[in-house]
Amino acid sequence: MSGSAPGGSRPRRPPARGGAAARRSRLLLGAGALLLSLAGHGWAEAPGIPDSAWPASWLRPPATAEALGITAFRESPVLAAQ
Repeated sequence: MSGSAPGGSRPRRPPARGGAAARRSRLLLGAGALLLSLAGHGWAEAPGIPDSAWPASWLRPPATAEALGITAFRESPVLAAQ
């Protein structure tokens, strides 16, 4: 058989170009392009929703533990084990 690999098996494909570093670079470039595209369309600004539509508590910074009177903290045993 002409054009086939020895033993009648299919020809081997050439190795992929670039490897893991090149794939990671292409992924980061694609993600960056997507974010820039979304930011350019006002995705991050939400221009159609006025501030008055959101609950007022969402627009204020969260209260600190001191302001809420929290004086002690015990970590969850499940989180402490990690």
